Amino acid sequence: MLADVVTNHVSWLGRRRERIELDGVTLLLRPAEAAIAFPPAGSDPAAAESAECSDALPYGSAAQRAALGEPGVYHFAAHENGALVGHAVLNVAGATAGVYDMGVVERYRRRGHRLALARAAIARAGELGCSSVTLNATGEGEPMYSCSGFASLGLGMTWWMFPQRPRP
Repeated sequence: MLADVVTNHVSWLGRRRERIELDGVTLLLRPAEAAIAFPPAGSDPAAAESAECSDALPYGSAAQRAALGEPGVYHFAAHENGALVGHAVLNVAGATAGVYDMGVVERYRRRGHRLALARAAIARAGELGCSSVTLNATGEGEPMYSCSGFASLGLGMTWWMFPQRPRP
């Protein structure tokens, strides 16, 4: 059905317009007027379980990579044009799972990668028989997590420390 919508949308908006493809976006131009075509079917970002991680990603670190091989820890990666652009960790403890360290490189945000990572983690938790999945969200991420099916348990703050040197 979505493929039919895309075909019809491009057909209608493309009439008597110049068509330009730019970074996966179809621009339809004529004098003093422009339109952006509906994204092609299957263009939504995807995320997959992967051990691929990098310090260049938000929350990426040697400590995080070391945890990826531990029982109950699953890592998901998002790519765009072959580049690693985001990741998330799913930690399973019994029948509950938590999504941690989800981040997308700033210049690749607002393109659907976080949603793809959340959906991949949720799907894996379901396959593993988990009865709940939790996460902490920033204000920026809250609308996306709500659209993913998460419900707020209330506003709060999770505190953590990244010490730069041992305390005396």
